[in-house]
Amino acid sequence: MARVSIVIPTRNAGPAFEDTLRAIAAQDLGEPYEVVVIDSGSTDGTPELARRHGARVMSIDPTEFGHGRTRNAAIATCAGEFVLLTVQDAVPADGRWLSALVGAMDEHPDAAGAYSRCLPRREAGFVERYLATREERTEAGDAPIVQRWPSEAHLSAMSPDDLRRCCAFHDGSSILRRAVWERCPLPHVRYAEDLAWSVAVMRLGYSVLYVPASRVRHSHHRSWWYELRRSYVDRRAVLELHAGVVPGGAGGGRPAIDSRRGVSQLIQDMTRAARDEGALTPAVWWAIQTRVLVGGVGVGLADLSARRRDGLWPPQIERWLARGI
Repeated sequence: MARVSIVIPTRNAGPAFEDTLRAIAAQDLGEPYEVVVIDSGSTDGTPELARRHGARVMSIDPTEFGHGRTRNAAIATCAGEFVLLTVQDAVPADGRWLSALVGAMDEHPDAAGAYSRCLPRREAGFVERYLATREERTEAGDAPIVQRWPSEAHLSAMSPDDLRRCCAFHDGSSILRRAVWERCPLPHVRYAEDLAWSVAVMRLGYSVLYVPASRVRHSHHRSWWYELRRSYVDRRAVLELHAGVVPGGAGGGRPAIDSRRGVSQLIQDMTRAARDEGALTPAVWWAIQTRVLVGGVGVGLADLSARRRDGLWPPQIERWLARGI
C-alpha cells in the first residue's frame, strides 16, 4: 500500500495535463505513491490520458462538484498516511516537489498539513509573475516555516489580511495528514475551502507548514471579469472566516482595510518593479492599471457587502458570481 496518494480534480484538462502527469511521475520520493484523478464530466479525453499515465480515475457528475466535497470523496478512497492535493494545471517545478512536502511532514508530527511555494509559469507576463510571487516568504530560505494559531491577544487585533497570512494554505499544491483529515475533513463551502480547513485545524492545536523547497508552477492569465469575480469571492471568504473567529470581526461591523489605499500602493509597487526590471512598456503599464483596479473593485464590493446586514445581492447572485472560480 502506498504511503502517499496524490489527488487531482479534473475537468477538460486538455493536452497540457500531460505535463503535470509527467512531472509527477518523475518525482524522487524513493517510495511508491499513487495518483488519483477525480473527473467531473470531461469530454476531451482527460480520464483516458490519466489512465495511460497510471492514475486511478474516479468519475462524478458535474452537478456533484464542490471544491471540498469532491476532494473529500477522493481522499476517502486513499488508505495511506498522507494525501497530496494539486490541480490539473499545476506543474511540479523539479523532482523535489513531493519529497520536500513528505519530508517536512515526517519532521513535524504535529503538522496537519503543508503547502508548496507557487511559482509563475515560465511564459507568464510581468503582471502574472509579480502577483504570483509578491507575498513569498523567504525569511527561512528553503526550511519549512511553521504556522500556529495566534494567542487571544494577537487574534483580537488581527485584520482579515492578517488572518489570511497567518493561516495561509492552498490546495493547488499541499499535503494533508490523513489522520487529521478524518477528524477534520475539508469544509463544504463555495470557495476558499483550503483556507477554511487551515483555520479549523490550527484552532484544534495543529500546525501548518509552508515548505518553500517544494515548488510548483501555477499562474493564470484571466479575463478582467474573471479577476473581478475572483477578487470578490476570495475577499468575501476571508471576511466570513474573520467574522467567525475574531471578536468583532469584519462581518460584525469592524471596518475592513482601506481598499483604495491598497490599490494605489500596489500600482506604485508594481510600476516600480517593472521599471527596475526594464519591463515597463505602455502595454505593461496598462495591464498593471487594469488588473489592480479590477481586483480593487472586487475587494471593495466584498468589504461593502460584509458591512451590510443583508449583503449586496441575493444568495443566488452570490452563487452565480462564484461559479467557475
